[in-house]
Amino acid sequence: MKHGSAIVGGVMKKKSGVVISLVIVLICGAIVSVFMTFGVSKWEVYCRALDALMLEDIGLNDGMKYIAVNVDSLEGINEEDNENVLEYFEKYNVEVINESFDSLREKGMVKDGNAIDGILLSVDKSNTFIAVLTFEQSKFRAGTGAIGGQTTAIGIFGIWIMISTRTSWIS
Repeated sequence: MKHGSAIVGGVMKKKSGVVISLVIVLICGAIVSVFMTFGVSKWEVYCRALDALMLEDIGLNDGMKYIAVNVDSLEGINEEDNENVLEYFEKYNVEVINESFDSLREKGMVKDGNAIDGILLSVDKSNTFIAVLTFEQSKFRAGTGAIGGQTTAIGIFGIWIMISTRTSWIS
C-alpha cells in the first residue's frame, strides 16, 4: 500500500504543478492584456505628462505664440518619436519648435532676462530603472510663471502605463 500512496502523491504533485503553471500563464496573459489595452509608447507618456501641465495654470497659455519642447531632454526615444512629440502639441494651434531655454536665449527669444512669448515644456531628471520610468516635467513662461510635476510609469515590452503624474511646484 505504501507504494500505491507514493504514486497517488506523485500524480497529485504533478497536477498541482500544472494548475500553478496555468494560473501563472493566465496572470501573465492578463498583465500583458492590460498593457496592450491601456499602454502607450514611451514618447506618449512624456506627451501626456507635459500636456497635463498645459491644462494646469492655463493663464500661462494666454497669448502664447509658440510651444517649445526640449525633445533632447526626453530619455529613451528616437528621432521619429521626437517628431511625434512635436506633432502632438500642434493641437494647440501655435508653432511647435524643438528648443531649450538656452537655445531660445541664443536666438534672442528670451525677454527681460527670463520671459518668453511662448511656453517651454521640458523633462528633467529622467530615470529608467528596470521597468520603471520616473521624471520631472515643467512648463515655463517666465521666472514667476512656471509649473512643474513628477511622473511615474511602468513598462513591459516597450509599452508603458502611467502610474501617477502630479504637480509638485508652482512659481
